[in-house]
Amino acid sequence: MLKKFLLILIFTGVLSFGGVYLGKVLAPHLPPGFTLPPQFTPPSPGVGEVIHPFPPVNFTAFEYFSFKTFLGRPLGSLYGFALVRFALTSVWFVIAVYFLLRYLRGFYGPRAVPLSWLLIVAGLIVTNVAEIGENFTFHEWPYMGILEHNFLLILPHLWGAFLVALGTWFLLREVKG
Repeated sequence: MLKKFLLILIFTGVLSFGGVYLGKVLAPHLPPGFTLPPQFTPPSPGVGEVIHPFPPVNFTAFEYFSFKTFLGRPLGSLYGFALVRFALTSVWFVIAVYFLLRYLRGFYGPRAVPLSWLLIVAGLIVTNVAEIGENFTFHEWPYMGILEHNFLLILPHLWGAFLVALGTWFLLREVKG
């Protein structure tokens, strides 16, 4: 068992290192003097006014969404990988929920699935929404909108974690009780 774990650990490490190296090769070089849109320059002592380093707050920032940037920097040749990552983020969660429901259907058969497992599945579905919101945030940076930041990122993560925690608590009560 330990040998399999170490092989998996080494294999994923090699894949991660290869992905980082490939990203370094494909990523475009930043032009000299490249800065993010609202550049912060502190004023000289006693001269000028303080410039706020944060961009204005928008209700939505969908107009700034672009797969060609990531955290405000151009992606260049990595643009295709960004599209694949954006699509696969949701696909993996949908596949996980599908296999979990299939397992539960096979395990419980005609009996009703307990509330604990339904809460865990609901938590995974809500967390999927949060992962989509996370992708929006990465590609809108630094102009994040209140709507997508709160309702597609923060609140779904909290709600999904709460549902999974509540489901595991009910599962523990079922096992102990």
